[in-house]
Amino acid sequence: MGKQSRKASRKNKDKGPKEPLKTGPVSKIKSHDAKVRDATLSALSVTIFTGSGTVPTDILKAVLERAAIDTDPSASCNAAGCILNYINSVENDRIAKAHVNELIQCDVLTVILTRLKQNEDNNVCSWNLRGILLDVLCALVEHSSDIVDRISSSADAINCLTTGYLEASSTCTPANDDADAARNNCLTATSRVVHTMLDNNPILLHQLLANYQSNGNDFIKKLVALVENGVCPAKVRLHCAGSLISIYQLLQFHADLKKQYEAILSVSDLEKVIASTVLPILCQYVDYRPDIAAALISRMQEAQTAALSEENDAKVEAEIQEMIKGKNESARAIARRQKEMKDNVKEPTDEVTKTKPTAKYGTDFQQILTKAIEAWENAVHPLKLALEVATNLCTYDDQHQQNEDYTMWESDDEENMEQLAKDINAKEANLQPLQAAALFDHVVSCGLPERVRGVIQGLMQPLSVDLTDDNEVVQRDLIEVLGKCGACIGNIAINLSSWEKQLQGGNHLIEVWRTLGQCMSKVDLHGEASAEVSGAMTAMLRYRTELLGAVGQDELTLILNLLQKANCAEARQNAASMLTSLCTSPHSKEVDSLVCQHLISSIQNDPSVNVVGEVLCAIMDIYGNEEVCFGSVFNEQNVLQVLQASLPTFRNRIGGDANAFDAAVLKETALNVKRFIKYKQQQE
Repeated sequence: MGKQSRKASRKNKDKGPKEPLKTGPVSKIKSHDAKVRDATLSALSVTIFTGSGTVPTDILKAVLERAAIDTDPSASCNAAGCILNYINSVENDRIAKAHVNELIQCDVLTVILTRLKQNEDNNVCSWNLRGILLDVLCALVEHSSDIVDRISSSADAINCLTTGYLEASSTCTPANDDADAARNNCLTATSRVVHTMLDNNPILLHQLLANYQSNGNDFIKKLVALVENGVCPAKVRLHCAGSLISIYQLLQFHADLKKQYEAILSVSDLEKVIASTVLPILCQYVDYRPDIAAALISRMQEAQTAALSEENDAKVEAEIQEMIKGKNESARAIARRQKEMKDNVKEPTDEVTKTKPTAKYGTDFQQILTKAIEAWENAVHPLKLALEVATNLCTYDDQHQQNEDYTMWESDDEENMEQLAKDINAKEANLQPLQAAALFDHVVSCGLPERVRGVIQGLMQPLSVDLTDDNEVVQRDLIEVLGKCGACIGNIAINLSSWEKQLQGGNHLIEVWRTLGQCMSKVDLHGEASAEVSGAMTAMLRYRTELLGAVGQDELTLILNLLQKANCAEARQNAASMLTSLCTSPHSKEVDSLVCQHLISSIQNDPSVNVVGEVLCAIMDIYGNEEVCFGSVFNEQNVLQVLQASLPTFRNRIGGDANAFDAAVLKETALNVKRFIKYKQQQE
């Protein structure tokens, strides 16, 4: 037989080269396999969606699509988690807003509202997804006024939030299982969104009241019910309380709204609701006890130590296993050696009870740490929120500040500047002051101001536990609370005249001011808190002129030190403003000379152009006041020459990182300095 020949297989012959498989992130996100989608989205959420980097648009759109339509619970939650991380994992506010704008370009709001309006299953996964999407919505409304405007003008979106979620979740029950906890999280996020959007938003209030007028959907009644519901999470009750206060203030500021809806919602009735429902809740949560704080901190520290020890043990065990593998010991040899080691080790005993310690096999120390952190957050976060709501409640009238609509102009455009100043003054003359004296009397009589002071005094006391570098979160929380207390007590001292009368029996306003001064040493390294406390000190001196006579050498030294040494630029600005208040009222030549030296030093040495601008304003205010200024000090310290030398440098520094508003204010300051120099030259 002849040798048989094999013909080559013609399979795939004459076909072109195979196209490479699409294995990029977008194709994996859109994979038909739910496990692939889930794993990809989970990985992306902790990589490119975490941090300040920019995510490619095609990936953003693919993730948003999964959040909108994915039927796999885990994959859809991970998609929503990617979006949330993209906003909340960034500490820089400017970058976070840039990420929000990218998401807006991809129509993130439509994705969220579409998914929220779907009839999902009533299980834990579905509620978790809703909670994440509502958290994303919170981040969006807090970073973008455009998102707030879009929701406020959409009856469908408002109905989804107020009827669909605020009402559907309002039957609060204790979080006995994961489903209850997930529903409560949704309610917390929804109440936060509504609270945020109602801030100075008459359009939204008009929509809500018009909805009530047309179909009887009483939104105010829902808010009151949630505030009164003791089973509701603390944050829900406080956000709803804040919403009621915002509604009250909107009706006060907008006479047209007040008149249009007076038949269904009178200001007097709302004032009674705040006095009877909101104030007791605020008093309940404005509470800080150093002993409880120390216990919670100790619990966290112990759990942290145990979790770290467990982690180290796991690492050592892994290293031992690697060593054993390297030696190629038999299973019998390993068992024999371990038995010998066990026999040779003396089991420890408790030195007091002489008993063997209870083994903690199977204990999840990481879970214990998580619960300890949650306990701390459940104590401190409601306190911070209650202080924010109380601060807003004690605001008298910020509409004057809101009407300062600066526009950009060239440095020599004096006519535009003067016309703008006239327009602003005309607007302010037509504003109606907020009539809230009766409500403020309720605030004083319920004891809220004294509770805020009590929190400050408690925070100034040393804790019975030492805070280590590992307790950064705790330290930041305590500083934030102190800053919020400063802002709140400042509003109280400025606007609540009945509290001032109450203080005449013992503590005086100057003692409150001094307490805030003591707080500055604790908050100096924390910009926002430092700005809030120093801002309260500034406002008290500006609006409570009776305090000026009580300021002595110690208080003056404190202010001068803030001007020269405070780490926060805004705190240094506030110090300059405080010196303006002091030196535009009667004072001695010695004080004037000392203050002048420090102001000149700041002009020449301060690294912040905003601080220099505030100091220049201080000099113009002080030495432009012919009744109280000391012309001899102005001449002896060559202030005019200092201004002439510093003006070109100051002009050149305007811009850079400054926003449009700051740049406009600084340009105005430069123009005023130029005019002030001319004025002083004419006097010579």
